[in-house]
Amino acid sequence: MRCAEQAVSVEARVDLDSAVVVYRPAAGEERASPAKQVSLSDLFHAALPVVLRSVPLLGTYWSSTLLDHVIYESRLELAALLFADFDPIVTRIVAQPFMLRANVDGQARNHILDYLWETPAGPVVVDVVRAERL
Repeated sequence: MRCAEQAVSVEARVDLDSAVVVYRPAAGEERASPAKQVSLSDLFHAALPVVLRSVPLLGTYWSSTLLDHVIYESRLELAALLFADFDPIVTRIVAQPFMLRANVDGQARNHILDYLWETPAGPVVVDVVRAERL
């Protein structure tokens, strides 16, 4: 079972050279790497959730994939988490693995992605968004 994907066309100019991945490999520590140079190993195996408390934490889910709890902030995130946990190709799930910083249309923007899934085909970045906010 796979999550539905929907392509969205948006006219925005993103300065890819400005893209930076910010993550926390240890409590209280923050690292920033150019997006083209970030270590996937660090994101999958050492990163703690990058959490902004503007959205209250809804709960934790016991993942059989990880044999540990995974955080979620909405029921849509929980649904994505359930899909990942029951998908045999997903071998690792990281909640809120990093913040992406980039200049979009000349303005600095920050966004925390919801999940990073490790699969044999490569990493899958998941950003859960309600249809009306696409």
